[in-house]
Amino acid sequence: MTKIDKIRDVIIKGVSTGKNILLEGSHGAGKTSLALEVAQKLGLRLKYFSAPTLDPFADLVGIPVPVVDDGTRRLLYLRQEDVTQAEIIFFDELNRAHPKVLNTVFELIQFRSINGEKLPHLRSVIAVINPAGSNYQVQELDPALVDRFHIHLSLTAGPSRDWFISRFGPRLGNVILDWFETDLDHKQREQISNRRLEYIGLCRTEDIPLQYALPPGSKVPLHLLEARLEENKNVLTIEDFLQNPDKFTGQVVADLNVATRFVNLLPMMNPAQKAAVSEIVLALPSEVLATLRTKFPAIFKKVRDSIAIAKSKADADAFWELVQERLQVIQ
Repeated sequence: MTKIDKIRDVIIKGVSTGKNILLEGSHGAGKTSLALEVAQKLGLRLKYFSAPTLDPFADLVGIPVPVVDDGTRRLLYLRQEDVTQAEIIFFDELNRAHPKVLNTVFELIQFRSINGEKLPHLRSVIAVINPAGSNYQVQELDPALVDRFHIHLSLTAGPSRDWFISRFGPRLGNVILDWFETDLDHKQREQISNRRLEYIGLCRTEDIPLQYALPPGSKVPLHLLEARLEENKNVLTIEDFLQNPDKFTGQVVADLNVATRFVNLLPMMNPAQKAAVSEIVLALPSEVLATLRTKFPAIFKKVRDSIAIAKSKADADAFWELVQERLQVIQ
């Protein structure tokens, strides 16, 4: 389990048990995304506030409206309904907020109320901040306010390879992370936040020169990333075979390099993927089938079992018979 996975689990447990959470980390580390992900995972209504631009009355307390009730004059605060209905209230960049905002947040965190009125559904307040005492233009939070948060977390984890692969696919996701982890020194990695790394990937997918993904003056070896991308441009991945199995059924017959690449990838596929490429297996040239059996003796049985789960036992038996026929011919 990675560090970010552990932090996610703590946030989930904290929210589930009604705890307030303060999450500190550098820009682009994924703090906001993590909080939104937890709310979605738990199926809870989340109200997002950007603390630096928050108006304590218009956005939280409500607009005061004078009303007369049985001859008594009083003020009724008209508040946004999504605040009243929120199960999680999330404050982004809390240590950039105006002091009036912080005073309102103080009551909300401590008493689950605004101007003395309880929020009926509120379960947790989550706030994220950048580190104080660094290059950020932020203020130190009042220790009494900080003390109202039950859980304090620090997010310093680097980019998640799994996330980048899910975002950009194995080819581009792996290349970006390999460049970040291998080609950059410590100071250069400090210049590239997780968010900035994502922007580099987006520029690549949208055919925008990579240099425009970086702030002016950034000195990182983009040429090494370009070289990696060029080198990996034509390397086939599992997804390539899955996306167009009919195409590769013909290509493994005509191109030994494609067939060899498929043989190396097949053992790494999950059961559903093995079942999806079973026709490619049957199309492999005889000598490649023999190599596959030698390198991975149980592979045909695994494909057969995968077909039985994903399709039917009859399809699995038919595959097995065809494979055995092909192997007997080789002998």
